[in-house]
Amino acid sequence: MKNILYLVCLFSLGCVRNHFSITQTDSKLFKYIDFCDLPNYKNDLVCIKGEYSGYDEYWSFSPISRKRCSNSLDLELGLNEVKYKNPEFDDKIRQAINNSVNSYLIIEAIGIYTNELKQYGHLGRKNSIFVVQEIVNVAVKKRSLFRSAK
Repeated sequence: MKNILYLVCLFSLGCVRNHFSITQTDSKLFKYIDFCDLPNYKNDLVCIKGEYSGYDEYWSFSPISRKRCSNSLDLELGLNEVKYKNPEFDDKIRQAINNSVNSYLIIEAIGIYTNELKQYGHLGRKNSIFVVQEIVNVAVKKRSLFRSAK
């Protein structure tokens, strides 16, 4: 019953998406969760912060600390439907993608985690997805030539 009610609410909000939005100040109402805890919040709207890096079509969203999650979380970042309230975010994302050898992104986003299809991303190699509803913040970072092992 809970799942049916959730789907009805999700569908209803999806239909009025042009009229419903989350502002950056509203993002404080959402719980920021640890990256590796995402599977505990399946289908919930949450805030997360992570590193988005890659090359060509091989991009991934991972914990900033570079730690491995014990549950072998391999996450695709679903940016396809997101609208950028701040045009600067789109510019920063484009800048990092165009300079992926030297740059990566730190992204704070509100969205929904799911793993129901089991195949996401390029060639279906990711086992879950975080579908972004709103980008809270984006920062472009420069890669160092030598990363220390943690």
